[in-house]
Amino acid sequence: MARFLAAAVLAAGIFAGGAEGGAPSPGRRELSWRDRTRRRLDRRVSFDFADTTIDEALELFARVTRVEVKLDPQIPANRAGAKISLRLSDISAETALAWAVELAGLDYRLAGGGVLVSTPERIGKRWRGPPPEPDWGVAVRRRLAKPVTFGPERMTLAAALERLGRAARLNIIADPGVRAEGVLVPVGAGGGEGESGRELLDRILRARGLEWVALDGAVFVTTPVAAAALCGRGAGGAGGAGAAVREPEWAARLRRALDEKIVSFDVRGTPFPRVIELLARESGLPIVLDPGAKASEEADWLDEITHSVDQKSAALALDEVAARVGYGYTMHGGRVLVSTPARIGEIRQERFGRERWRREIRCRLDRRVSFEFDETPFGEAVAFLRTLTNVNFVFDPALERRGVTSSGGVRLSLKAADMSAADALTWMTRLAGADYTFRNGAVFIASPARIRMGPAAAAHLDADGASQGAGVSRR
Repeated sequence: MARFLAAAVLAAGIFAGGAEGGAPSPGRRELSWRDRTRRRLDRRVSFDFADTTIDEALELFARVTRVEVKLDPQIPANRAGAKISLRLSDISAETALAWAVELAGLDYRLAGGGVLVSTPERIGKRWRGPPPEPDWGVAVRRRLAKPVTFGPERMTLAAALERLGRAARLNIIADPGVRAEGVLVPVGAGGGEGESGRELLDRILRARGLEWVALDGAVFVTTPVAAAALCGRGAGGAGGAGAAVREPEWAARLRRALDEKIVSFDVRGTPFPRVIELLARESGLPIVLDPGAKASEEADWLDEITHSVDQKSAALALDEVAARVGYGYTMHGGRVLVSTPARIGEIRQERFGRERWRREIRCRLDRRVSFEFDETPFGEAVAFLRTLTNVNFVFDPALERRGVTSSGGVRLSLKAADMSAADALTWMTRLAGADYTFRNGAVFIASPARIRMGPAAAAHLDADGASQGAGVSRR
């Protein structure tokens, strides 16, 4: 039976008139079906499906959002009749759709004036969410722990960050909103020789009232307010504590490969774009030059470069070559993108906006909680944590089929006093033989094996038996 609790639509002109329906206003461009669908999928909804077939859930979803949803007739019967149990609140309609189809082992895409739901293989999309994320910020801090020595006592912030980046073998990127040129900062007036890169960075940023965060394997310099927003908490005092903002696993793998690949080459009078192409060939990695970036004021990327690299990591070689034209690099779109610091800052800011929900969940799970569970069913314990944190939790159907989340399943005996909700959740899932990750605006709880492999691979498994049910209606 499906229980739809509420559907709160945030956009103006929801179901009639305005920009979505009826005749367009004078001078206003009529929206395409794709734009209309996207707007409707952006609406906020809340619902509770309990043991509901996927076709019933999608029919209700289509009726509430006014999005046409079509089921591919080629869907196998075991997936077409799958039943889902899902409870979400105040979440975008598209995120709700993504969860519903995923729990049924399906996927979706925009097509034919609406949404087409089919198998992941037929949709032809890679899984859109990230797997568990490593704490790679430790590597950034290790590089900053090494001692550095600068000659002049004062230099511009931009020059200081560039020199420190070279010394620590790090990309140090200043937020485009931070004035880095023409502003002198104290460099050689601190602890002198033996001062670590982190101590120097903290000192020169403190002089400008700035902070830094470890972001995507680099150091991002920004304002205290922006640093707190990026990390879901304060960065930890003046100068910044270097809180880490984690990156997707594919980016972490690519960054490790860049550090591990050893390259050698010798270029004489070669344009910068050709050097980047050569480095990509030598390393076998997807290193590309951003076509939309302009050369820095200090150098022209078409200048002929003479440089020799002998048995160095691809990361160090790229650092050296990019520095010749005032460039840096970041992980973007499955590739190593070489571009200007300003452009890299823009890319990072765009990413922050897309991943805002992830930071909000982390912030909510930072709350301190106290409780005592005595033989409490696992499902009830998680529901209680939900009420304390206002975080959406989604169970893998495989756990439900094994009875882990039912009242007669796994029971927890656990007492916590002034513990973070994240730590409490870690203990709860561990005692239940499960694990969790952040995905699609919620916390996804499943077996450790499924969390490690990600949904794309898990969709092909049937270790716990196929979903029961058949007879889905085709639209």
